[in-house]
Amino acid sequence: IGMACFSKYPIKKVQEVDLSRKTYNGSSLYEIDVKGEKIVLINNHLESNRFTEVEKKMYRNTIKNLDLVNIDSLKQRLMLKLDKAAKVRAQQADHLSEVIAQYGDRVIVCGDFNDTPMSYIYHTIRGDMKDAYVETGFGPGITYHENGFWFRIDHLLYGKAFRAVSSRIGNKKYSDHYPLFVTLAIK
Repeated sequence: IGMACFSKYPIKKVQEVDLSRKTYNGSSLYEIDVKGEKIVLINNHLESNRFTEVEKKMYRNTIKNLDLVNIDSLKQRLMLKLDKAAKVRAQQADHLSEVIAQYGDRVIVCGDFNDTPMSYIYHTIRGDMKDAYVETGFGPGITYHENGFWFRIDHLLYGKAFRAVSSRIGNKKYSDHYPLFVTLAIK
């Protein structure tokens, strides 16, 4: 539980980015000295959809058995949760974009956005940064593969001071997500 930043370079500053709701999410900002150059890394876990085990089981059973009788009630139940969580993430994304703007081109933003590259959340946070997986990855890049949900919701975005060298999705699950491995170079 929680977030961490491990660096072979000195971490000069660590601060929490206030996302207003701290129960299931968080954001931390790290200022890292890379050979005399200040790099800002913002690590995020944005608002979860908070599906319960009962809801996940209902979803799996509905998909597996093509249960058309219960699909409407399940759809309404899940859509309410998706809507509520997306509204919270939208506020978090708006705030994060303001924080990111303070640091210019030497910023890296990563973590579990709990949203796909087609979402408002992703585009708001991304701004004019680049996505390492889009630039150098291959395939659909599924980082979350659990309970019949298959999405790329973990991202690494970077400012103009960097270029992506490589990225790949790991095949070991240390959680309900697969790790995203990225190599960046400073221009």
